[in-house]
Amino acid sequence: MTYEELNEVWALKKAITKKQQKIAALRDSAETITPKYIREQHGKKSYPALDVSPKSKNIDSRVEDNTSKIIDTEAEIVKLQERLIKAVPELTDKILAEVKDDTEQTLLIYRYVSCKYFRDIGFLLEMSEARVYFLHRQILKKILRD
Repeated sequence: MTYEELNEVWALKKAITKKQQKIAALRDSAETITPKYIREQHGKKSYPALDVSPKSKNIDSRVEDNTSKIIDTEAEIVKLQERLIKAVPELTDKILAEVKDDTEQTLLIYRYVSCKYFRDIGFLLEMSEARVYFLHRQILKKILRD
């Protein structure tokens, strides 16, 4: 087992999260791009018909560009999720095959499959965070190969 194999699930989850954040940012920016033609009439707001002008065409192209980026990013997320669905059982099987101790297996699965932090693993395994770090280093020394 290699360090890259161990970290694949973590990296996939992180990539999915970043792409989801990108989509949220694109949607937020799309809201600021969309023109708001508001006119006050007798104390009430009204939305008059939009003029067809070079400025509005520019806005339309930016909205289309954002929409295109959102669609592309959503497609990338689907591919990453498909890979993640395959990677989780593959990694779990590798850990179970290479590590024989139940506590060590559990620690590695919490860390690399469930993507938990060391303090959370310590809480779950009822041991100190320092002990989890130490045990983790010992396990990696045994199983990692380049």
